Amino acid sequence: MMLKTGIAAAVLLLISGCTTLMGPPEAPPAPSNAELEENARLKAEADALRQALDQKKAELETLKAATQQ
Repeated sequence: MMLKTGIAAAVLLLISGCTTLMGPPEAPPAPSNAELEENARLKAEADALRQALDQKKAELETLKAATQQ
């Protein structure tokens, strides 16, 4: 039992030492202007596609309603 406790303590000491040596995690780099522009373009494209899809769904519902009458 003492051996297991000693091993566990040694492992914890090793782990805490490694994290101390590594230091705090670095923050990710800020996105570049090109990346920000690409993200904005993709979001605008996605919004346009969603609007087109919603319009097509509305047209489909209108056609369904017309054929059921």
